Amino acid sequence: MQTSDDVLLNKQSGTAGWKQFLMAKWDIVQAYERAKYYSQAHIVQTSHGNVAAAAIRAWLERFLPKRFGVCNGYIASQQQKEPYKFPHFDIIIFDQMRSPILWHEENLDSSMPAMARAIPAEFVYCVMEIKSRLTSENVQEALEHLALLLPLYFRSLGPQGRFISTLPPNFVTYAIFLEMLEDQKYSNAILQNLCFADEKFAGAIALKGQGLDLDYTWRTDRFEGPIEACDITTSFGRKDGQTHLLNPDFGGTGPAVDLGNGIGTFVMAKWSINNFSRFAFDLLSHLNGTFDSKYPSLYGFTQSQP
Repeated sequence: MQTSDDVLLNKQSGTAGWKQFLMAKWDIVQAYERAKYYSQAHIVQTSHGNVAAAAIRAWLERFLPKRFGVCNGYIASQQQKEPYKFPHFDIIIFDQMRSPILWHEENLDSSMPAMARAIPAEFVYCVMEIKSRLTSENVQEALEHLALLLPLYFRSLGPQGRFISTLPPNFVTYAIFLEMLEDQKYSNAILQNLCFADEKFAGAIALKGQGLDLDYTWRTDRFEGPIEACDITTSFGRKDGQTHLLNPDFGGTGPAVDLGNGIGTFVMAKWSINNFSRFAFDLLSHLNGTFDSKYPSLYGFTQSQP
């Protein structure tokens, strides 16, 4: 069933510039592939993931309005007490017009120092966890790391209500994976693990699928409702209890998870040429506090794959 947004999109012959917009994703993936090739000569092959995170940060800095700063680093709160160990996050998007930088750390072992910054929680709008490959283990690891932010979700005021120490109401998180390989195409656990993300999780993105055109991006949506309806819905796009995550016409439906009290949840994924643009402008609407789940923009969209 088409929504009004689908009808609007299908009337477009392709918004001018969509191919050029998509080149940003190509640049990220190509930087990752180059780094992966060089890392084959390393005993510990982790540098390609770091390069990918840096490439995504560089794209975000070019794409987002100047109000928003992008860095890796730490999130500090006035409710944290010593001794406290700050977890490091791959990408932090914050209000750089209003936020101070509490401290910064440089990686002096690199010829291109990566400056990690400490940002006060009340100015942070988004955190992203970056992983090289989409696997159930990496999904679980990403969600567990993002869950370290849970204590900062709840509004907390200091003495006399003066010191706000928590993340803003429109704060969101994402998990971005650079590639999905053939050996993961029947992994029910990937989508099932994503069911356990917290309420601030806006979705998972995979930038490349093995054997698929590089224009395609994988994107997830999570649904919640009566468990019976979830069980019926998740039967679509599945065969013999298996989903096919590398199907370019779909992208997979995970098994329903019973949340109790007759409520269930499931995650549905889709490959689309438009998903990179959808992710970019969904992110922007989250940052601006205007997200409403509809198509946020037709920039970067093409009719060929709504």
